[in-house]
Amino acid sequence: AFADVFGKKIALSIGNLLYALPMFLIAIWPIPEIMLLYSIIWGTARAFSSGPDQAIMFDSLKAVNEEHRFAKINSYAVLSFQLSAAISILLGSYLYQVTTSLPYFVSGSRRPSFSFDPENSVSDGLLVS
Repeated sequence: AFADVFGKKIALSIGNLLYALPMFLIAIWPIPEIMLLYSIIWGTARAFSSGPDQAIMFDSLKAVNEEHRFAKINSYAVLSFQLSAAISILLGSYLYQVTTSLPYFVSGSRRPSFSFDPENSVSDGLLVS
């Protein structure tokens, strides 16, 4: 609904920025009593970013008449996410040994990097590799 009114890229950008917020809050302010606030922000981020990412991918493929490749490319995206999650478990435990807030700072700082890039336009098909 939000993405339909304001645009998929804006919804995805807001979601990515909101994903970063609880990570920084946990790193700076690790108080168990406010974990509910972190969860609410995380859930709101998920609501903004769930859907627009795949819609942008499909629109990009459609712009270059390659929409038939969506299932395969999307499965590669899911696989890369799962592999990065597995690697993050190992890396995160090491970073936590260095200092307890470091994994949260690293996680929070990487999220905004996936936000909207005005140079890449769906209509140009530049999101397709």
